[in-house]
Amino acid sequence: MLAALLCSIVSAATGANELPYTRLGVYDVNVFETTLSYWRKEDRLVLLESIPCAYWGHVGQWESIYAGHSYFRMRDYLTGEVISNIETSIGMGFGNGFVDYDHETYWVFGTPLDRCGNQSRPFGPPANETLHGVYAWSSKDLINWTRFKTDANWNGPNVDVGRVYPSKYQLSSPLPEHKYVMATEHGEWLINNNPTGNLATGWQLLDNSTFKGGVEACPSVRYLPSDGYYYTVSGGVRVVLQRSRDLQTWERASVDFLAPDANDSHVPNVVNGVGNIKMQPGAENSLRNLNKWDNDTNDADLCCENWGGASKINQSYLVYGVSDQGSRRWPDPAAFSGLSKANMTLEKLLQSFF
Repeated sequence: MLAALLCSIVSAATGANELPYTRLGVYDVNVFETTLSYWRKEDRLVLLESIPCAYWGHVGQWESIYAGHSYFRMRDYLTGEVISNIETSIGMGFGNGFVDYDHETYWVFGTPLDRCGNQSRPFGPPANETLHGVYAWSSKDLINWTRFKTDANWNGPNVDVGRVYPSKYQLSSPLPEHKYVMATEHGEWLINNNPTGNLATGWQLLDNSTFKGGVEACPSVRYLPSDGYYYTVSGGVRVVLQRSRDLQTWERASVDFLAPDANDSHVPNVVNGVGNIKMQPGAENSLRNLNKWDNDTNDADLCCENWGGASKINQSYLVYGVSDQGSRRWPDPAAFSGLSKANMTLEKLLQSFF
């Protein structure tokens, strides 16, 4: 395994000279929004990935229905094996994965924007509904998927869903009772109190004159019942961490949660099974010249929940983009999948920044 240096930025909460995680490097190239989750049914880590046409392993090379379209897929974290390509996600973008541990269901949320630019989707919606509404896919086995158009009254690109477990802090909360929360890229918030766990229905858009903010581009949200805070990570250039108990007043960590780092040029052995960077011509040259194009760390997500009975994993993982955000300043591939790891629970990791 390649050694990775820790960033030397002061943590306001602990007074330490290092951030509480290790940058392991990058494990794949030209994959877009990614979620790493613990799938308790099979005791394994899985990746939900948004696949653009530039990806070296785009399934459209073998299955014509996918050709010229973005789509979502599930992949095993340790082996890199593709578990399933979600056919009815063809032409969709900005995928986000969420495991509902109460109902042992994996949910994917996305919006109708083909990242390849082809808005003529084989399973709809029509081109004139691009970026209209939030769609969802659910599965009990990560192989067979059911697609829904949710009743979430929101239009835009990125959303993220989190479970809101019972907490003593909810007794004084101004928010209506809810079991799930949806963050949006525009800083508007939706909640859901559906007891059946059907996340296709029951979404309530909160009054955005009162409940707003706390996010930048591509948000990810987690609720910690131990302290009653909604934590978000978001950002398309630097990834920032914010928190709030009421979705009204937000506190921002005094240092960036993630920022460009030279250690992202590593290709760690620990995750070589996941991707094969050598498959993409020019990718290795890009990593040798990271400082010439890497100005952005973006689209971060977090794993793994260790509260509410979700898992017994006592380590944390961060997945994020290492890219030039499409600026085309560099001729070779300039969009990589980054990975960091902390030897502490996700709960402690989030709290350590405050």
